[in-house]
Amino acid sequence: IDLFARSRRLQVDKITDYINQTLGPQQSFLMAGDFNDWPQELCPILDQKVQAKEAFRQTHGKLAKSFPHFLPFLCLDRVYFRGLRPMHAEVLNRPPWSRLSDHLPLLAEFQIS
Repeated sequence: IDLFARSRRLQVDKITDYINQTLGPQQSFLMAGDFNDWPQELCPILDQKVQAKEAFRQTHGKLAKSFPHFLPFLCLDRVYFRGLRPMHAEVLNRPPWSRLSDHLPLLAEFQIS
């Protein structure tokens, strides 16, 4: 998702419209990646529009710090889900994972209902 707030809002609208038009309200889904959500506004929007929760927030009570990889202090990467039960979530902060990108990768495990 783009770095600019207006572009991010438009992209989130496209994503939520796609989910609502493609999936039934009870269908499960998983969506993960770099959302560039610097102000941390996306969680309540996705919860309201598509009933999606964030895996780290659900398992640890806070978002994962994943950027930059060498000293992570920003929570830009997310794992959103609906209709699944999060079992485990972690930031992969050791080699070889920590060398793959300027972001640390996230791992989340779910139980399918």
